[in-house]
Parts: sequence; structure tokens; C-alpha cells
Amino acid sequence: MRTTQQIKLYPNGSSASYPGMRFLQAVEQLASTSEPLWGEIKLDHCQLCPQNFGVLTDEVIDQLRTTFPNTRFRLHANVRIPGHKRSGRTLGDIEGDALLYYQALSRINHSLCGQPYTLHPGRKDSLLQLLENSNRLTDLFGVPVGIEGMYPGYAIGAWADYLWLLNSGAYYALDLSHLNIVVHREKKQELSLLSELIHSDKCLEIHVSGNNGLKDHHALLEETPWWYETLCSAYPDSNAILFTEGNQIHKKY
Repeated sequence: MRTTQQIKLYPNGSSASYPGMRFLQAVEQLASTSEPLWGEIKLDHCQLCPQNFGVLTDEVIDQLRTTFPNTRFRLHANVRIPGHKRSGRTLGDIEGDALLYYQALSRINHSLCGQPYTLHPGRKDSLLQLLENSNRLTDLFGVPVGIEGMYPGYAIGAWADYLWLLNSGAYYALDLSHLNIVVHREKKQELSLLSELIHSDKCLEIHVSGNNGLKDHHALLEETPWWYETLCSAYPDSNAILFTEGNQIHKKY
């Protein structure tokens, strides 16, 4: 049996690592990116995120496909698309203009990749509303749509909420930097629960980056975090895609 010291994880890249850059430019940078903790970053999969400049036009999508034919792209959160102003869209509101946005995004998702999609809850959303809305968007997109776990101040911002998420049957994304903020606030590490969350077939993605436990900095990880051993132990049996969101421009917090 391999020990966690013998297990090497290779996260995939996220365009969020190069905030402010255009999508193609960011992914081109990712192709030669490494991080202190992880080493080389893979591009088997790549997240396209709202931190980037510009919108995902048909031209941009064609450029991404042509330049990176072996990469499976995933849309994330309120990524910018033509005809829809960027806003703080969350899973808690999928009516009116928000529904029009998600309808357009579902068409882009089908055209670009047909991969699962994940997005954030808001600050005041009820857990049952999040579950209902994620199911509605899963039907709309025709692929799993997952809820990203957050930190205090948001829905799904405490260990108890993560336990609910695990038992809810919803698809989800697990951001370990968000859980670092939860740990800082609650002063406890629920490692058994974390292992279950990673193992679950409802876990679509795992996001990694660093912070000081107070703010979601998306810093590069230089030292081994508290969750590392659990991730190394549980991830080989997980179907989730591992993404790093470490900021390559502003590397520290």
C-alpha cells in the first residue's frame, strides 16, 4: 500500500491563476506554469473563470479549442459571456435575467465542452433552495451542476453545512482553501468528514490554493496545508477533478 508521502498529486490549471488576462493568454501561461507545492500544473482539464478579462465569444472558444485540442475546458461561476453583464450571480437566484444568463451559458457549455459546471451560493440562500436550484440547472445544462462550498458569511459556510451538503444528494465542488477559513473560524478540523466529501461520487471538483484563514486570497501554496494528508489519502479513489486556483500574479497573501 502506498503511503501519502509516495502519492504525488498533479492539479489541473484554472484561468483564475492569471486574473485580468484574456482567456487564451491565461491558458497559454498555464501551459508552462508550476507551483512550489505541486510542481508542474496539468492541462488535461482547465477551468474558465470570471476573474479573466473579456467574454467567451465564439471566436475565443474556437481559439481555445484550436490551441489546446487535448484540454477539456470547464466553465465556472459567473464567467463572462456575450450579451450578459457581469454581476454577482449565485445559485440562489436563477429567475428573470439570471435565468436568461444560465440558458445562454448552458448553450456555450454544450458547445465548448459538455463538462460539469459549478457555481457559488449566495450569502442568504437557504440550503433547500440551493438544492432545488442545482437540480433545476442540472436539468437545464444536461450535465451535473454543482454547489461550491464556501466559508463563514455564505450559505454552506460551516462544517455543519458541509455535512448537510454531503447528505443532500447534490453535486458539489470542494474548495479546500474555503475550508481553511472554516477551520480558522471554528477551531476544528473535521478530517473524517473531509475524507467522505472527497470520496463521494457527488464531488465534481476539488479546488486548492492558500490563504491565512481570514480571507480567500487564492495564494500559491508553498507549505503543506493541514488537509494535504487527507487529500492524498482520499483523492486516488475520487472521481473529482483537482484544480489549482493559486494566483500566479499576486502570489502571496
